[in-house]
Amino acid sequence: MKPIFAKLASTTALSFALAFAVQSTGAIAQTDASSAPTSRAAARKANHQLERSVERALISAKIDVTDIRIVAKHGQVGLDGELANSADIDKAGDVAGKVPGVTSVKNYITVYEEGGK
Repeated sequence: MKPIFAKLASTTALSFALAFAVQSTGAIAQTDASSAPTSRAAARKANHQLERSVERALISAKIDVTDIRIVAKHGQVGLDGELANSADIDKAGDVAGKVPGVTSVKNYITVYEEGGK
């Protein structure tokens, strides 16, 4: 498991990457106002609901989410953390992409490092 500072930096980088990706699609989102949340609070709530939906889907697919962080913003989902093997990493990305409401997935999950403290 990584030290707390490395996890914090990783989460911050994931949030930044998602925020940057969302800025480039901002003009598209403004043209279809009927599907956009009406307030910032509603957008946050929708993002949190999507994060929980992705987490439930990963758990249902028998993927250990203990060391996985899920960040959702306007349908774009970022996965970050560590899993035991690369097959689970690929599976996590595929499962997340099939969740209703997910428009894209950025998969930053890595394989556990042995003795990585």
